[in-house]
Amino acid sequence: MSTLAVIGDVHAHLEHLDQALELASAAEVDGVLLVGDIGSHVLGLARTRSRKRDERYMESMHTVLERVNALGLPTAWVPGNHDLPELDLPGNIDGSVTHIAGLRVAGIGGAGPDRFGYCYEWDEADIEALDVAPCDVLLCHAPPRDTPLDYVPHKDAHVGSTALRALALRHRGFYVCGH
Repeated sequence: MSTLAVIGDVHAHLEHLDQALELASAAEVDGVLLVGDIGSHVLGLARTRSRKRDERYMESMHTVLERVNALGLPTAWVPGNHDLPELDLPGNIDGSVTHIAGLRVAGIGGAGPDRFGYCYEWDEADIEALDVAPCDVLLCHAPPRDTPLDYVPHKDAHVGSTALRALALRHRGFYVCGH
């Protein structure tokens, strides 16, 4: 049986990341999955992007991925809504499938259906149009709607994706997400 560490919403908080990586190392996991929102909040909303902010954000991405990769384990990740959608960095499986520790892992990054102006957001139709290959693990940033994963107690509301819920219900493996 394979054991994977699932680390969510790092937002370049390196102290917290280091604690999670120590736990993963001690548990002798077979691989690491990052569920998005990996880089620094400095990127901000899409309308506040600038060359300088993008550079600082990319530096934070490289730092986080270097620390995770230092474990020497297979790693896969998807960008979150606070990340850039077009990140061409090793391990990004958004829209694709990879194998980790004998498991097929499919990635769906970004978030929706609500739009708040972050860098990587989508509509339900975007997810419904995806042809996701059968897999053992769905690695997503956004949660499926009307589940304990998307419930926000202080709002008494479910905020996830109906399209991702439909995909999860057709899926026979694990569903991991962030947010």
